[in-house]
Amino acid sequence: MKMLMFKIATLSLLLVAAPMVAQAETGWIIYKPGLVKSAITKGKTLLLSYLSSW
Repeated sequence: MKMLMFKIATLSLLLVAAPMVAQAETGWIIYKPGLVKSAITKGKTLLLSYLSSW
């Protein structure tokens, strides 16, 4: 029983301590050479979408 309570307390602490908010910017950024490298250097997230004509 003590081990179960310890696991529940640990899980609760992890859920409270973990960041719960995901942030996303609205709008499109037109791809330019070096965009990915720049975002990685700044520690930002970058979602790329590739369109093809085939």
